[in-house]
Amino acid sequence: DHRQMQQAVERFGFGTRTRCGIPGETAGIVTPPQQWTDYTQVSVAMGHEIAVTPLQMVRAFSVFCTDGRLPTLKILSPGTEHVSVEHRVIDSTIARMTRDTMRSVMTEGTGRASQSDYYQLFGKSGTAQLPIAEGGGYHEDRYVSSFIAGAPLETPRLVALCAIEDPDKRIGQYYGGRVAGPVVRDVLDQSLSYMGVPPDVEGVETMPRLAGSSPVDDKRR
Repeated sequence: DHRQMQQAVERFGFGTRTRCGIPGETAGIVTPPQQWTDYTQVSVAMGHEIAVTPLQMVRAFSVFCTDGRLPTLKILSPGTEHVSVEHRVIDSTIARMTRDTMRSVMTEGTGRASQSDYYQLFGKSGTAQLPIAEGGGYHEDRYVSSFIAGAPLETPRLVALCAIEDPDKRIGQYYGGRVAGPVVRDVLDQSLSYMGVPPDVEGVETMPRLAGSSPVDDKRR
């Protein structure tokens, strides 16, 4: 059913601006319903015939952190934490089940090289063919390597995304889990530590702090 897939794309916020306050934000690219074909149905599921911004991806991924609700993105000033939601996208049970599945990506799948020693990350890698700028189609040997993850597992506080366009072939890697995953891990580790969020990996009580960093005041957490 084409409409079912189209509605899912709409509910997760793809094809619409996040209105987070950044000037010139784009809505991305989604194939219009009147041009949707059986080929589109398969292509969109694997990332073709659709283009999304990093902010859209973070907003959509956050659905799994907010019991299935799409959050409203805003550029917040220090000390502001209230987050409103636009609408429910999926049932809370499905959101939690998906989060648990993405935890296994870190322990058994493409994110194994990006596991944190301190927090139980849940995430997803992406290794997409780079679009050809002129003429359409996709390069066969050039990629956009990405990784997105959230933490901690039980009570998510942060989501981080790293996308690396056309990684240097000389490093010998282009898979998202190995190229972009470690960046996401380090950002989450250091940010959660700075916020004073305790580690949730069994047997770990504290995470060493970076020189000059300090936890955010309890009143602002």
